[in-house]
Amino acid sequence: MLAYLSLAGLCLVSGILMPIPEDVMILAAGWGVQDGTLALGPTVVAVAAGTFARDALAYALGQRAGARLWAWATRITGEAALDRARRWYANHASATLFLTRFAIGFRVPLYFVGGSTGVPFRRFAALDAVGLALTTPLLLWIGARAGPTAADDLKAALAHQRLVLGLLAVALLLTWAWRRRRRSAGPR
Repeated sequence: MLAYLSLAGLCLVSGILMPIPEDVMILAAGWGVQDGTLALGPTVVAVAAGTFARDALAYALGQRAGARLWAWATRITGEAALDRARRWYANHASATLFLTRFAIGFRVPLYFVGGSTGVPFRRFAALDAVGLALTTPLLLWIGARAGPTAADDLKAALAHQRLVLGLLAVALLLTWAWRRRRRSAGPR
């Protein structure tokens, strides 16, 4: 029982207190199921409950701090850009929240933003639960098949994902700065 509580706790703090995504723990748990140290049913419940609790916590924090987040973002981007982002998110919230389940290493901030935009908790919970129902068994299966090397392979993939997303963030920041500078210069 302690192993399952520990597993749920690790999934709960992943991405918040611990900079490792819960996927690594789920892959390792799959290996534990394969070698017989963990039972499949309680393992699925433990990782799904811990992960859902973490996601709900990030969402709730976004709801509580959302007004301050948007006020801060308005100072940086301007009201018009933020209104466009809000409208986009309102029109695509379901797809964004669902696809966030597949964004390894970026779930907590994206769920925080989801909570800050006013998406109803029921909608968030349903989308997160569907995503968990798809990813949890898959990750456990991969962990069982790949064994201990699965976590290392995931870490390597994460490094590449973070590099690509980091470069994308830099490109977006440079584009924003260039547009802002161009607007402040006025028409020529």
